[in-house]
Amino acid sequence: MTYTESNESDADIIDSGTCGSSLTWTLTNEGVLTVSGSGAMDNYTYDAGAVDTPWWGEIQNIVRVEIESGVTTIGDLALYGCDSLETVTILGDVGTIGDYAFYDCDSLETVTI
Repeated sequence: MTYTESNESDADIIDSGTCGSSLTWTLTNEGVLTVSGSGAMDNYTYDAGAVDTPWWGEIQNIVRVEIESGVTTIGDLALYGCDSLETVTILGDVGTIGDYAFYDCDSLETVTI
């Protein structure tokens, strides 16, 4: 599958929310999960076959993740089980990637830091 570069103004946002005290996330209909703001991402836990990430219900639709400047950590289990995830771009300020953050992301081919 090939996906073209886009930005949120060109794509429909299908879900959004918070993922840290000063972080927000959006997911577009093209499968782009963007995390923006400043500070640390929440850590997540695995229980009863699911992870408590706010985007868990959409994990099969996520093909690209963009972590914008200002985000300082990627939380534990943040992208666990995102089988369709192909590309991750981490800009700027991330100093810590949590335990199992990209575990079971079988299609992941490219991580750009």
